Amino acid sequence: MTGEQSPGGRDRRNRRSFLRNAGTAVALASVAGCVGQASRSDETGSPAGTEASGGTASPDETESPDGAEPSEGSGTPPSFPRPMTVDAPPTLEPHPGADNPVLTDDDVTDREDVHYVADPFVAVADGAYHLFFEAAYDAEDASPDIALASSDDGLGWTYEGIVLDEPEHLAYPAVFRVDGTWYMTPDKSTYDYGGVPEFRLYRADSFPTDWTLVERPIDGEHVGDPTLFRRDGTWYLLSVEQDSVHGTRLHYAPSLLGADWTEHPDSPVTTQPRQFRPAGRPLIDGDDLYLFFQDVERTYGDKVRCFEVTALSEREYGHREIDASPLLEATFDDGWRDQGMHHVDAALPYRGDANVVPVDGKDADDEWSIGVYRVTDRGDP
Repeated sequence: MTGEQSPGGRDRRNRRSFLRNAGTAVALASVAGCVGQASRSDETGSPAGTEASGGTASPDETESPDGAEPSEGSGTPPSFPRPMTVDAPPTLEPHPGADNPVLTDDDVTDREDVHYVADPFVAVADGAYHLFFEAAYDAEDASPDIALASSDDGLGWTYEGIVLDEPEHLAYPAVFRVDGTWYMTPDKSTYDYGGVPEFRLYRADSFPTDWTLVERPIDGEHVGDPTLFRRDGTWYLLSVEQDSVHGTRLHYAPSLLGADWTEHPDSPVTTQPRQFRPAGRPLIDGDDLYLFFQDVERTYGDKVRCFEVTALSEREYGHREIDASPLLEATFDDGWRDQGMHHVDAALPYRGDANVVPVDGKDADDEWSIGVYRVTDRGDP
């Protein structure tokens, strides 16, 4: 989360305890057909969405950004979701099995003066769920780090520690796997920390705790909230730029590693406050591609809106907002989401894995915490 120059900003006020409450469901609507019932096979050959032997739910590997199954690894056949027909558009709601918020600043025990936690991305490997997120500190000169929590069911989380600590602001730790290798592309903000603007690509030497910087695919440009996906053999990168463009830019490259990234001719793809910057992992299934954007019109981190991509190539780009948008928004109920919600990672339930959707929310003191939602018509993990 790179909020230093975002509209609305954030205040550093006195900390108060987070109120834990559920809330009303928010519609995800048109995404129903986009990423739900596609037939995919897991690494052992069992089709996703069928029961694993023994009937015990075991998490499978997280998909790579283009929606393709990983080619190798140690994942077990998923037992979720069970075969079903979606008769109505799904909705997102707080997961009844989660004690939301599931992670707050108080859970980060290996650092002092933690101000908030935000930007959760989930990965699943070796029978466990791994949640990567930003941990930010009270001191103005203390740059945020990337932290890790683990879970055996995606609902109750155990804090594991800081896994990526650099001199610059780190946030938005998007994790994904390509050809058996795990990568992370965190936001490396330089607005307040005097660093060189760039886009960084890290590789896991020992997943999920050990990460090595392997490339700087874009150097000398601000690349905030970097959001990668692959389409028809081409890699695309969405990112927010807040110095001159003040909106979301789009780059593309023929490969993830060792390639030159070109800014798209239709970049920036949006400069509107209601779709100002990326807000989580894209959802992809076949020809359907859905992107999440943060709405900052009222305040930074107010809502998450969903857009269907209607045109995408190296020469053109187009998207339209789905009817049910916004998907997440401030609840104004004095709870942990009182003043906004600005991030979602909905990949797992839409690829035949557990119905676990990490989100974040901002309370009345502008402190962020992390919760777990679910898609209402897809069952529980």
